[in-house]
Amino acid sequence: MKSRFPDYQWVVSDAKDLKEFEDNSFDIVFDKATMDALVTDEGSCWDPNPETISDCKALCEASLRVLKQGGKFL
Repeated sequence: MKSRFPDYQWVVSDAKDLKEFEDNSFDIVFDKATMDALVTDEGSCWDPNPETISDCKALCEASLRVLKQGGKFL
């Protein structure tokens, strides 16, 4: 992708902390199957294990932290 879009800034980050980004820095956070990937080890979506709950909570908290006031989580 970098060779196709050389003018873009590419950052690799852990979606559960997004430490490379400041608070309130994005208008939109778009989740395209990240949450789904975190719960793939579950036998039941109604009774997830504690690690999965913690990972999903961290993903949501990190996303909300980097969103600007009035930003959207899609």
